[in-house]
Amino acid sequence: MEIIRAFIAIDVGKTIRSNLAQLQQQLKVGGADIRWNRPKTMHLTLAFIGNTPADRIEVLGTILDRDLRGVNPFTMTARGIGMFCRRKRPGVLWAGIDENPALLELRERIVAAVDDAEIAFDNPRFRPHLTLGRFKSAADAAPLIKLLENERERFLGEVRVESVELLKSELKPDGAEHTCLHRTSFT
Repeated sequence: MEIIRAFIAIDVGKTIRSNLAQLQQQLKVGGADIRWNRPKTMHLTLAFIGNTPADRIEVLGTILDRDLRGVNPFTMTARGIGMFCRRKRPGVLWAGIDENPALLELRERIVAAVDDAEIAFDNPRFRPHLTLGRFKSAADAAPLIKLLENERERFLGEVRVESVELLKSELKPDGAEHTCLHRTSFT
């Protein structure tokens, strides 16, 4: 049986992706030890499903179509940068997503759809963000951390959200490669 590493996400569009690429170039000057995500793979993850049998993924696509029918499209704003830390060490460098009740409702509907598809997955607290990169070590992080203080409200763009994608993620030596397996449009 084929196993697929999958997740459900929102495509952030060309404008946000371009702004994130420019931001990464500015931040790289700081010299921090970071493995940078490729802008073409950036997305907002709504549910990371992980390794799942292919037949369950097909069922999930059908359930998403059913459960997300009639969701009202909404605008999502990317703003600010920060980081998640582990044991007081920098872990993930991220771009933020403004609070949005429509996004939270969409997330709840997606979690319910995954449950309906009988797929077990880790369901951590939802902290909407776009991963810019992951710190390999704390070496030379201080200048970047100082820079982040001035970028907490930096506007990175808006995107009209009208669909979600069920993506396959294949880990490669130069980073993850994503393939869209199913797209669910709201209308």
